[in-house]
Formats: sequence, C-alpha cells, structure tokens
Amino acid sequence: MTLGEKISRQRLMHVISSYQLSGSEMLSGSEMLEPETSSCQGNRSGTTPFDRYVEQLRSLYPAPLLELAVAQTLVESWLQTPLPRGITFLEAVDRQLSRWQHEGFDCQLSPQDFQHVTGLDPSPVYQALQLPFPSMVRYP
Repeated sequence: MTLGEKISRQRLMHVISSYQLSGSEMLSGSEMLEPETSSCQGNRSGTTPFDRYVEQLRSLYPAPLLELAVAQTLVESWLQTPLPRGITFLEAVDRQLSRWQHEGFDCQLSPQDFQHVTGLDPSPVYQALQLPFPSMVRYP
C-alpha cells in the first residue's frame, strides 16, 4: 500500500470511527461479494464483514468519491433513528455511489459542509472532483 493509499484509508477510517459506523452484523442479500470469494486486502482472518465491505468499496471507487459518498450518506441518514450503522450504512453508501455512477453525479454537500461533517480537509476531495466523472470510477 502506497503512502497516498494509507492516508486515504486513514481519512475514511477517521469518519467511520468518529461516528461509530462499524458493525459486526452479517451481510444482507444485497451484499457486494461473498466473503470467501473476495479478493480485497480486508479478507484476512479476523476481519469482519464490515471491514471486508469497506475494503471492497475502496477497491472499486477512488478515495475522494468514497469519502464524499460517506459524508453525504451520513447527512441523509441523520433524520433516521437510530442512525444506520455497520453493513446497513455501507449498503447505503454503495447505493449512493451506484446512483452517481448510473444517474449522474449530484452531490449536495459544499466543501464547508464536508469539513463540518467529517472534520477533514475538503481540498483533496473537491480537487479530485475537478476531473471528469468517468475517470473517477473504477470498473472491476
């Protein structure tokens, strides 16, 4: 893992830990991959389905887009009681990313909103959004 990948992972994990979003529940029927067939780094013994799902999302989408989807999903979820966590939350992030990929990018968060929600510098995320959207999506 490169230094940039480590920083990107740390930024994402900061948001996940700040909002206590991790969970240990099993994957639902809409899961991305069966854990046994996953080729992502998170598929080591001792990792949770949540960890594997995070790693799968990281392998499919650029870090700035994933960070933005997590922040927007958090904002959209705040009116739900209790706040979705674990796999349920990641499935919502996954749906958001799929929506952007298939229906067009439509993020409602300003850089200031992103910073307030995540506590992170929005510059890396919003500078990456200056690129054409198709170049930001990784296809397996």
